[in-house]
Amino acid sequence: MAEEKDGSGTIIALLRQAELLLEDGGAGSRPQEFAGMVQELARHRLELQLQDEELARMKKDLRAAHEELEKRIAARTAELQATNVSLQQEIELRKAVEEELRCSERRFRQLVSMSPAGIYLTDRKGRCTYANERWCAMAGLSPDEAAGLGWLKSLHPEDRAYVKSAWGKMVASAGHWGMEYRFRNKSGATVWVYGLANPLLDDKGKVTGYIGINTDITPLKQVQRQLQEKEEKYRTVADFTCDWEYWLSPKGEYLYISPACQEVSGYSPEEFITDPALFFSIIHPDDRRRVTGHFAEEYFDRHLERFDFRIVSKSGEVRWVSHACRPVYNYQGEFVGRRGAILDISYRKKIEERLISSEERLLLALDASSDGVWDRNLLTGEVCHGENWHRVLGYSDEEAKQLSLTWEELMHPDDRQQTLARVEEHLKGNTCRYEAEFRMRNKAGSWQWILSRGRVVDWDERGRPARFVGTHTDITYGKNIETELRKAHDELEQRVADRTRELEEINIALAVLLKKKREDTRELEQQIDANVRNLVEPYLAKLGKGPLTGEQKALVNILKTNLDEIITPFTSSLSSKFVQLTPTEIQVANLVKQGKRSKEIAELLNLSPGTINIHRKNIRKKLGLTNQRGNLQSVLSSFV
Repeated sequence: MAEEKDGSGTIIALLRQAELLLEDGGAGSRPQEFAGMVQELARHRLELQLQDEELARMKKDLRAAHEELEKRIAARTAELQATNVSLQQEIELRKAVEEELRCSERRFRQLVSMSPAGIYLTDRKGRCTYANERWCAMAGLSPDEAAGLGWLKSLHPEDRAYVKSAWGKMVASAGHWGMEYRFRNKSGATVWVYGLANPLLDDKGKVTGYIGINTDITPLKQVQRQLQEKEEKYRTVADFTCDWEYWLSPKGEYLYISPACQEVSGYSPEEFITDPALFFSIIHPDDRRRVTGHFAEEYFDRHLERFDFRIVSKSGEVRWVSHACRPVYNYQGEFVGRRGAILDISYRKKIEERLISSEERLLLALDASSDGVWDRNLLTGEVCHGENWHRVLGYSDEEAKQLSLTWEELMHPDDRQQTLARVEEHLKGNTCRYEAEFRMRNKAGSWQWILSRGRVVDWDERGRPARFVGTHTDITYGKNIETELRKAHDELEQRVADRTRELEEINIALAVLLKKKREDTRELEQQIDANVRNLVEPYLAKLGKGPLTGEQKALVNILKTNLDEIITPFTSSLSSKFVQLTPTEIQVANLVKQGKRSKEIAELLNLSPGTINIHRKNIRKKLGLTNQRGNLQSVLSSFV
């Protein structure tokens, strides 16, 4: 640009010189100079052209460089904008992740604080750094008290040493921890817990601390203790029972045999458990088929089955035993085996043999001493009656034979179902004897009450009842007396109920009168108290302030004391609702209740109105009326 400027200046100077030559007419006189100037101008023109071309080329290059720079700037700008957008997105993502982490931490802390389990954190040396509320409640410590190794103080004295030792070994080995132990809190209560702890690892797998959970297992321990006590009771009852008790599994294996089996059979429980076939092998050969058949047929029968058979003991002695068994089901109704009991009845069988020999004589004696004897063969259905059985109903011997009388036909229809049910219960072995009361129709067509008693005296080879014997006794007279007594009792109950209602009405009337009397008494007490305080005490107070001699002041004080003693019972009665108030507040409350204003109360009590207002506020506060609207006089009047 400097060269361009210098060339332009030279040309302009040459042009001025040429103009001067032309004006002076010197062009013709100095042609060589003029021609030189023209050549010089031509040379400079050529230089200018070359400079213009170079300038144009430089402008073109500059424009191309500018365009390239603009492209690069645009591309870099786009790249920076994309990077900026990516950075903004990453920043937003980081913010979202940080917020999610904060929310997650808050949820975790809320979850930990609300967890029913005790949760705690420690550093890598096993010192407590955090404990949730549940853990603190179990241990009876605050978080500050549990910090560091302070939690060891809450351990039960008997558990502290081995828990501390186990914890130290776990920390030293950076391992896991789990055990049962006890806390004893400040109140002395013991809490059983099951504690678990695992190490916390960083990204490099190094232990940074431990997290632990304590579960309160006190209820479980109590249940375990109860189960142990029940187990001891069960074992005591089962092992010391007089009967030979056993429990068979669904597969027929022995689950339990009581020690009494050795007293009955001579074989120990271990021998029966070792050899399941031992039980059937000691059954008497004559009874073995019947017993094995019973087990096969009645194994799943829910009814209690009883039958007698003989066994051969280890010493070779034949013994009679009574066997009772039934299936066992759990709470879900699943079959879990069969329970049985075996009782040595050898002595009873001997007695029965002696009794059988004298049975006929006994039946004759019963028939003579009662209103009838009956003997039923349960296998054939044949029934034999004693002579008195039909005579008590007014039938002769011939009429009884001709009519073929049966107790089922003569029984009252309303009594038949209940009576037959009792017979069935006895035949099943659920009762030791049969007894029932029912009505039977006599020859005259009326109903007689009969007391029937009996029992099974013989069984067949399968243990089923075979013979059923009993007596009939006419209890019609007793039933009539019972009916009359019941009628008299009902009449007496009705009279008592009527008299009770009368007394209740009288009591209600007396209660109303007594309530009215109490209300009148309270009203009179209020009037007396109000009259004394309004008509006497103010004047005594003014009198006490006047110029009195010592004796006069003493008399005034005596008068005031006597008045206080007179109205104190009334004041106590009226102030029973104001037990929290001071004596002055009680006086103010009574006067407010009487409708006195603060100024009037101040004059009566020789206090300032401001003091009275303070007392009124205290009264409302102590009676719980601070935030309630309403007239204080109305509220106090409702307390009377």
